[in-house]
Amino acid sequence: DPLSNVRLAGGVPDDNLTLESAVSLALANRLELQDLMGQIRRQERLVDETFWGRIPELSASLRYRDVHLFLQQRERTWDATATYDPALLERELRSIGADAFDRMRAERGGWEAQLNFNLSLFDGGKTEGQKEAAHAEFSQLQLELIALQKQIQVEVRRAYLEVANAKERTEIEQKRVQIFEQRL
Repeated sequence: DPLSNVRLAGGVPDDNLTLESAVSLALANRLELQDLMGQIRRQERLVDETFWGRIPELSASLRYRDVHLFLQQRERTWDATATYDPALLERELRSIGADAFDRMRAERGGWEAQLNFNLSLFDGGKTEGQKEAAHAEFSQLQLELIALQKQIQVEVRRAYLEVANAKERTEIEQKRVQIFEQRL
């Protein structure tokens, strides 16, 4: 008889883990779920940043004599440029005429400041398209999150039921072995 050499070494350990706690534990510890939630947070930030397309572009310049500082905002970055523009050689300017030389010196003396706003009246729907694309990507990520959560729940429930079935089979086999030993 094949069961004559069968000995049970032990049973499946009893860990007092309920199905609901197993599912919540699996949802908390799955790395791909945490990765997807990080992508969702990033996409939420990108959706919030689409308003930058509606803010006017700014530029400012500040000049004192031959030194010029220029700041310009494009989309979400700022560019800064500093230049030094000395006047042309006096000899070359004198060839133009003394009046021109004096006029240029007078123009380059003192402070000058400028502030510019560039407001686009129509961008061809570019900003609205970017906003809709960001919302669509966000919605897609949320649907992927729901699908992954359901998949994890199904996997855990199947595994939990397999463990319960294995415990039950172990108990049945243990009773069979006991009955077989009693017959012997």
